[in-house]
Amino acid sequence: MKNMAQFLPFLDDDAIDELITKVENGEETNFNLAALMPFANDNHLQRIFNSRIAKGLDVSFMMPFVNESVLNQFVLDVVNGKVTYNQPLTTFLPFISGETTNALYTFVDEQGGIHNGLSLSNLMPFVDDHILDERFIISAKNGQIRKEMVPFVSDEALDQLVNSYLNGELDLDLDILLPFLSKEQVRKVFTYEMNKQSNESNT
Repeated sequence: MKNMAQFLPFLDDDAIDELITKVENGEETNFNLAALMPFANDNHLQRIFNSRIAKGLDVSFMMPFVNESVLNQFVLDVVNGKVTYNQPLTTFLPFISGETTNALYTFVDEQGGIHNGLSLSNLMPFVDDHILDERFIISAKNGQIRKEMVPFVSDEALDQLVNSYLNGELDLDLDILLPFLSKEQVRKVFTYEMNKQSNESNT
């Protein structure tokens, strides 16, 4: 049997659109939608994306090909309750913009850490350092080290936190930070704690 997929790069938009329609309607079984996505233009992709969303069908196989701005707007609409979507939004994260991910992180954090299937831990690998650093430092100043954030914050944020602690500006337990600190910072914390204990034993 001839490999029909070899024709796909040479078909024009109209032929691809017709083929996609036949696959969607179950009239064509030599191809599946996933195989056709690299050859569909933006209009085809958006039509299919919108159609499958409306039907509650999976769209994860389309994400590498759908325009980023379409994905950005869709995810924001779901989070804001403008659109209903019952599939995990986590599958969108590698394909949306950093700006959108940052906005999602801030929103989900303000909602208590989980919203519409998105959690802070899902979002952290995709969020810009400065957003995480800011939230991390704010929490520390309020007396809480958010351990789930520690692997993702910058060295500069950790240095800032340690220096504030060493200057007596914060009263925190830094033990959870030790694996992530530079040797110099560990030495400073160690020396500080030794002196602190020595002073306490002498009083």
